[in-house]
Amino acid sequence: MAASAQFSVDQGSNEVNDYICNACEDQNKVETSADFYCKQCDRFYCGNCIDLHGKLLAKHTTFGKKDIDKWPVSKKVVHFLLSCDEHKDNKVDKFCNTHRQLCCPQCVLDYHSQCSKVTQISELTNTQPSGLEGLSVELETVLGEIKTLQISQEASIQSLQRTYNEHREVMIEQMCGNLNTYIDECDNNSVGTSGGNEQYLKEEICRNVVSIVNEFDNITAKELNEMKDEVISIKGSVTSSIHKCTSLHNDLSQFHEIVQKIGDHKELCFIASIKCKPIIQQALTLLGKSGKAFNVQSNAQHNVRIPSDSRTCYITGMCVLTDGQVLVADRRNNRVKLLNQQYQVVSHCDVTDYVEDMCQITPSEIAVAVDDDSNTHDVQFITVTQSQLTLGRKLELQHTCIGIDHHEGELFICSGTALFKYTLSGKQVCRLYEDGSSDYTGKNHGEFILITYLLCTGIFLAIVRKGV
Repeated sequence: MAASAQFSVDQGSNEVNDYICNACEDQNKVETSADFYCKQCDRFYCGNCIDLHGKLLAKHTTFGKKDIDKWPVSKKVVHFLLSCDEHKDNKVDKFCNTHRQLCCPQCVLDYHSQCSKVTQISELTNTQPSGLEGLSVELETVLGEIKTLQISQEASIQSLQRTYNEHREVMIEQMCGNLNTYIDECDNNSVGTSGGNEQYLKEEICRNVVSIVNEFDNITAKELNEMKDEVISIKGSVTSSIHKCTSLHNDLSQFHEIVQKIGDHKELCFIASIKCKPIIQQALTLLGKSGKAFNVQSNAQHNVRIPSDSRTCYITGMCVLTDGQVLVADRRNNRVKLLNQQYQVVSHCDVTDYVEDMCQITPSEIAVAVDDDSNTHDVQFITVTQSQLTLGRKLELQHTCIGIDHHEGELFICSGTALFKYTLSGKQVCRLYEDGSSDYTGKNHGEFILITYLLCTGIFLAIVRKGV
């Protein structure tokens, strides 16, 4: 619906190109970029048309590009603000207070016909204060913080690459040192050697040099390749985050420009404040400051116990599928249960031990953290097909597995004292964080490490900056 879409004013143009010469538009409907604005005419003119305007209306006050802050909001911006994000040809004219969304007539028919508080925007703005000073300040603040985060992430990539290069140089120097030490020892032992013994000594030196080089290839080179793969993986994740920062920064900058232009136009002020909230929220989430509040409309309890359960249900994880069905992890009964949209158990499957947590991989596949606090530390994959659960492949880990999440093809798994990153095939990419000072430690005030992408990003960036 209207309030959920991304900012879509032409990103490829600068601010001035959003202003079209009205005189050219009247004559031949050609879109020519405006260079001047006349306040008395309330029209825009290009460099050619302003000359004729000046001759005919010499007393009118015009403002060039240097005074663009005195230009009114452009038609493109007005069109963007008034256009419904879902029904592009419609204009928003109502606001649903229940869902906090802007609505066009089609939105009201499709989604809000049963809502009790759908009001004309014009009626709301009669009681709303004009101006967007507070929003402008908020946008400036978030813009600055996003830019700071982006700079920090770029620095972390450079630090990570530098650490890898330094480690590689140390390994190569160590191999060269081993070779030099061995050759020096051979020189000392060869003093006084002649004939057949000398030839044998040369052959022995060659064999041992080859052995040292092979050992470097088999052990050190393998270690460097694994470290290089880890660096590439982390750089990919950080680069993805940088791209998000850049995109959000561009969107926020464009909205900041719009806010400066709207002035006291109450309806546009109201619409802009609603439309930019999702983008600000995305930025705050990326910064780890989401702070989003939810209004609970109602609550209900549902019993998910089934006859074959041997113990009291203890729910430790939950996933909502795209079709509205819900998966729950029942720890004590070692089960994953599938609930229909009425929250009735329609299918279940058993795993070998306690179900600690779960996350969604694809619309039809989940990964379950299975652990017995002793020997079993598994990630069990389960598929959902036609409301039935089927056990799939299983990853066996070498550490406790009590929490799991998935992001962009990678698994984030916590043991209670450490946070790991894995590929979906089960290869451990790296250990992002560890604190063994107690049984359950982390970055959340001593509780379990919360494996959300944003928190993981914050953790591994902090560690990367330390050179890990």
